Amino acid sequence: MSTKTLLISSVLFCFLFSVAASECYANASAQFKQADDYKKNKQYEQAEAIYQQIVTDFPDSNDALEAQKQLTLIYIVTDSQQQADAALQELLVSFSAHKDIAQAVHDIAYQYRLLKKYEKSNQIDQYVVNNWPLSDYAVLGQMDLAKYYVDRSDDPNAKAAFDKLLADFSNSPLIARAVHDVAQHYRGSGKYAKANQLYQYVIDNWPEAEHALWSQADLIKSHLSHGDETTAEGAVNRLLANFIDNPLIARAVWDTAHLYQGLKKYEMANLLYQHVTDNWPDTEHALWAQADLIKSYLALGDDPNAEAAVDKLLANFTDNPLIARTVWDTGQHYRNLKKYEMANQLYQHIVRKWPDSEHALWAQADLIKSYLALADETNAEAAVDKLLTDFNDSPLIARAIHDTAYEYRKLQRYEKADELDQYVINKWPEDEQTMWAKMDMAKSDMALGNEATMQTTIDILIADFNDHPRLPTVLHRIGDTYQEFKKYDHAVAAYRKVIEIVPNSELAADVQGAIGWTYYVRRLYDQAIIEWGKVVQNYPENKWTAHSQYWVAQSYYRKGDYEQALAGYQKVVEKYPDDKKVGACKKRIALLQRRLKTSSSAPAEGQSKAGEGSHGCGPLALVTLGHLLGVDLNATEIAALAETDEQGVTSMYGLACAARAKGLKATGMKLSFEDLSKLDKPVIAFVRGGHFIVIKEINDGGVVVTDKDTGETGMSRDDFQQNWEGYILDVEKQA
Repeated sequence: MSTKTLLISSVLFCFLFSVAASECYANASAQFKQADDYKKNKQYEQAEAIYQQIVTDFPDSNDALEAQKQLTLIYIVTDSQQQADAALQELLVSFSAHKDIAQAVHDIAYQYRLLKKYEKSNQIDQYVVNNWPLSDYAVLGQMDLAKYYVDRSDDPNAKAAFDKLLADFSNSPLIARAVHDVAQHYRGSGKYAKANQLYQYVIDNWPEAEHALWSQADLIKSHLSHGDETTAEGAVNRLLANFIDNPLIARAVWDTAHLYQGLKKYEMANLLYQHVTDNWPDTEHALWAQADLIKSYLALGDDPNAEAAVDKLLANFTDNPLIARTVWDTGQHYRNLKKYEMANQLYQHIVRKWPDSEHALWAQADLIKSYLALADETNAEAAVDKLLTDFNDSPLIARAIHDTAYEYRKLQRYEKADELDQYVINKWPEDEQTMWAKMDMAKSDMALGNEATMQTTIDILIADFNDHPRLPTVLHRIGDTYQEFKKYDHAVAAYRKVIEIVPNSELAADVQGAIGWTYYVRRLYDQAIIEWGKVVQNYPENKWTAHSQYWVAQSYYRKGDYEQALAGYQKVVEKYPDDKKVGACKKRIALLQRRLKTSSSAPAEGQSKAGEGSHGCGPLALVTLGHLLGVDLNATEIAALAETDEQGVTSMYGLACAARAKGLKATGMKLSFEDLSKLDKPVIAFVRGGHFIVIKEINDGGVVVTDKDTGETGMSRDDFQQNWEGYILDVEKQA
């Protein structure tokens, strides 16, 4: 063979090999993307098949390592323990010499830790530490072991794990981060002295490390957490003095100022915000500091200094690429405080100064909301016209118009709301906002009693967007709307359509629970038990599962079937120990155990009727207050929403939840009588004896108590104060 032929053959071989290799990698990349999509949709079997194919097609490659790891993670998430163990063993055997094996194994330990399967995560992290002691992931594994023991207040093992971290990994580039992270967990556990000791250790031993800066900042947080303001100020001074050249100092000081502001220590917050703007004026955090300075002055009621800070924001940061967003955010803050004049000035400034920015569109839309809040119909109408004219080419205009329609609909201006939504439908028929517009027009029909028109609108919506990926979410909202108007059978039909379209999704689990609720509020407890039981059975790993098991128990309790209720509450405690309902379940378990021990002869039917007939004073008080607000509430529904027991006992938390479920704003608070007298609006008060009453007003003659059915009664200030424990529930219509 000639040299020329050999050369051509070699070049051709290299070319073909490179093409084949690139096709393989491209195929693996495409396969990973498809598998990831399946995982996101919880279609684990399809993802599993793809990962197995990658392992087969690309043996001993980086892709095979990643696919084998992903297989293990799938088995962990689906609680397939034997398969997870086998997949991990395959990973360890087949890829023991791979450069990324330590990272892959640590990732698996981390997944177990996320699922709170700590025994497995600790075992695997220990394996990483033992087998790859020179890797970064050995440091992270040892760190996670120390954090685990800290979180459980296992001081001896925490100390041993931390001592090993320092002894074995003191020269690792990750050691400062690791010690800082352990300190964070001590602080999170309320062990401030130990946390502070470790923060200081990082500062003293690795002063140039990024986590020395964060340790100094976290020292401040730690001191403030237990009220030591003097020591905190000293730590602030050291932050400013010792880390002045750190590239992250502006962010750290801004973050510290934000902490002080959150604690309502506005003077110190303002000093730090000012320090950021003075010393690092060209940084992103100088812009945020100037904006937060405005909010801080407003919180102090210092409008003149707030306006001066606004002027400085507009003058000094006009060329910052984030300025339009920041000014818009400031306008939002003024509007939320009902300082509409200043909000409108800022919105108009954005529209004039940066007309092509996204936030000019939102500023114009929010200008409409502001005028509507002021009941300034003329300017609102003019602002709507400007929105339609000047921003017609914005890619977000359909959403902005629909949002505006939503504002009109909240004010029961259905004709204007429907006009704007119809504009969206006509102009952008394929846009997702058209789907939402049709749904909200159906809400208008329902509110106006046009049920037939509403059903027609919904049928058209489903037909037009039958293949749209967001249709299940829209159907969910439609079901909620039917529930709101007590059209429960229609709600169930909408929810079941969601399950039909996306049967294995989290949304399906959510609406399955909502179906249970439609029966519960109608006191059809047997059907509610069946529907919530489907969540437990069909979606065992879903976030709604524990919630549904709780409501199964509640339904049995409402029926008067206390033995089944007891078993249901115990399941919640045993199977979902970290769920927020566990505390309530334990109380109910103790109550039922006492009841079943002392009396098991009362017939369930009689118990059920007794429970159903007792609304209790809490729900009745909320109904009365709703009447004063112009909101029609039903005591039976409120009792169900508030989880009032069969003796009529309701918690303030339950009453607040019921109010929020009906679209009201509810805030529980403790006040002095003097502060209560200044509220100048009706509230629900909690008084001795576990009673709720509605205070209509407090005047020179005393306290006026009102009831929707029996009218008003008076009591002296002294009598009221002797019985009132300081707690009220402030209930308002949403703005």
